[in-house]
Amino acid sequence: MRYTSTGSFALWVGAASAAIAMGLVAPSESGLMGQLPPLAAKARDQRSLALPQELPAERTLALLVFKREQKDEARSWIDGMGLRTDPSIPWLKMRVVPAEAGPVALTMESSAPMALPAGLRPDRLLSVSTDTERLVQSMGLSNTDHAQVVVLGRDGQVLAKAQGAYDQEKARALLETLRSD
Repeated sequence: MRYTSTGSFALWVGAASAAIAMGLVAPSESGLMGQLPPLAAKARDQRSLALPQELPAERTLALLVFKREQKDEARSWIDGMGLRTDPSIPWLKMRVVPAEAGPVALTMESSAPMALPAGLRPDRLLSVSTDTERLVQSMGLSNTDHAQVVVLGRDGQVLAKAQGAYDQEKARALLETLRSD
């Protein structure tokens, strides 16, 4: 098969046009990590919050717990990052209650009369009732098998994420994202 200079030029123009079109249609880099969908949350101090609008800072560290047995993983991040004692880190721990469990489970979870460990503020402990699969998909999370740790932008954009128990290298990367502009 022999190509002419006109055929080669047409092939080049076609390839360039396709590349430009893909650049216009492809998702932006900022949208690749995921997005916190709009959620109604209940804080342990009984305040209702609309997320992501009422996130506490331009960038917030959020620990998501899907199952009771993940509490220790979340606690390892709280202790490992010194969240109880470092007021410079805006953070939330969010218990995700499946929507199928209904508002009764959410009310029970958020109002359980348990003493808080020293250094934990009730306004940082939230419960949300939502479609867990939709939340995981929207936020670009891999699963609900482990606690998830994410850095959220004011608009709910997921800027960084990790999962499982505390890891110093992952924590360093999350803090870099949390503190960058």
